Amino acid sequence: MIAALAAAKEFIPRVSAFCGRLGESAETLLDYLRLDDEISLAFDALVHYAQRKSDEDTRVAAYQEMVSQVTRLAVELQSAAAFQTPELLAIPDETLEGFYPTAACCWPACTSTPSGTLWCPLAWRPAPWI
Repeated sequence: MIAALAAAKEFIPRVSAFCGRLGESAETLLDYLRLDDEISLAFDALVHYAQRKSDEDTRVAAYQEMVSQVTRLAVELQSAAAFQTPELLAIPDETLEGFYPTAACCWPACTSTPSGTLWCPLAWRPAPWI
């Protein structure tokens, strides 16, 4: 648990490095969203482990401390990522539209539908650039 918590603390500078950069390019935005997914997966395991151990016996102070540490780290990460929503909202629609073809080039999950239309899961719509 301690090693996982220490590893999760390394997300804070990685998140902070994207501050002011989300609208730079499709690749930058995609990298940030992938980091966000990585953080979610790591924190899911940490939170569930700490909570379940705490639920086993609420009298054990060590388990309560685990929950407190994970909660503190979550708050620190949320503070580091506070730029996310304002920056995403500040990206003009035209710029985002321009990101789809670029980002899809590095997105291997585009698939063909039964009707033959290429579907891009990143854009959540048919891929118009093909």
